Amino acid sequence: MGRSSSVVGTILALWAVLVVPGECHAPFFIFGDSLLDAGNNQYLNNSHKSALPYGETFFKRPTGRVCDGRIVPDFLAEFANLPLIKPYLEPGFSNYTDGANFAGLQVNEMKYHLTLPPYKARDHIMKLHLKLQLSYFEEMQKKLKQQEGEQKAQELLSKAVYLLSMGGNDYMHAAMPSFGKSTPPLLTASYKKQYMVVVLSNLTSVVKKVYAMGGRKFIFQTVGPLGCMPSNRIGSGSKGCAHDVTVLAKTHNIALSKARYLQLDIGLFAAEYANLPLIKPYLEPGFRNYTNGANFASAGAG
Repeated sequence: MGRSSSVVGTILALWAVLVVPGECHAPFFIFGDSLLDAGNNQYLNNSHKSALPYGETFFKRPTGRVCDGRIVPDFLAEFANLPLIKPYLEPGFSNYTDGANFAGLQVNEMKYHLTLPPYKARDHIMKLHLKLQLSYFEEMQKKLKQQEGEQKAQELLSKAVYLLSMGGNDYMHAAMPSFGKSTPPLLTASYKKQYMVVVLSNLTSVVKKVYAMGGRKFIFQTVGPLGCMPSNRIGSGSKGCAHDVTVLAKTHNIALSKARYLQLDIGLFAAEYANLPLIKPYLEPGFRNYTNGANFASAGAG
């Protein structure tokens, strides 16, 4: 309980640091994948639509969030005395003074699943890849200026906090054959570096464009221990965590934390996942110490 409370407190403290004391209102804009998606995929054709049990504990209905309750942006909005930030694609949503959520399910930073040799760009395009989210943000900026006027809109964009969670799906497609539906290349050190540079470059490009439009306060959620997900541990064929994708995630987080590649005058924080020990499977013979938790998960799509 103590560790969970400290993690939540750290995330909320980021907002308190980024928002200037005395500011009454700071909008909240969200870019990312399913970890931050508030339901944009509910409004896309031929896209995943969530159903119960998603949403059953808090909303009592599926909202498009890929969980049974709330997501990190919901808690941050509550902490900042904002309403829950709506998905940008929700029909009828047009008041952007509190912010907007552009995140989507299974989003990559790159437009295509994989673009580095020996892969060729695929025909299937991720519905809400990062650059498409940026285009929606640019569209929203124009609407905001029409609604509030040039000066007020610019003030809102400058005061706003921008939360981003990206990279996990890119590295999953690169390193996990069952996730990318193809056989990945041998992940040599040079390939990993090249791939990570592409992912970070895409992220950098979007952040710089948001910066040029007025954004100054950014929170980055780091990529979690992807190789330790139950499905990836099974797919790796070993008893432990899948190695290659875990290394990619760790290397990405180290590079992101340095943030030297941004070279921008911004408020920048990286919200890291909790540094908890590997949670053992509940059914593991002899496992009885539950003080750090227990893993009840199993492979499957449900």
